Amino acid sequence: MSSDKIVLRLKPLFEFEFLDNGIRITDDSESNTNQFIDFEEIQEVSYAPKSLNWWLSFLNILLIFFSTHNDYGLYNNKGGIRISRKSKDIIILTKNCKDSDVIKVCERINARLKKN
Repeated sequence: MSSDKIVLRLKPLFEFEFLDNGIRITDDSESNTNQFIDFEEIQEVSYAPKSLNWWLSFLNILLIFFSTHNDYGLYNNKGGIRISRKSKDIIILTKNCKDSDVIKVCERINARLKKN
């Protein structure tokens, strides 16, 4: 059984291990993310990078403008990997991970899916 890994983060550890029949996800920051997913279960993998939610940020600024509260903030959508499976989709948050490494993981899984 051959395998290799892509490490997205060292502290706490977050890595994807590519095995012959699937991927093993290890995320020491989230206990429910640690799992094995068989390639046959996966339909598609995509990455949604962290982005600014302009609508919520704008509403927040308007509310602050009309009130005495002056603690405004910008709202961000969290970045993550979406794994579409036959049973249900899962989203794995990629906090403190480099976008280029996360994209490598998605491309690697999708390339493996195309071989099947």
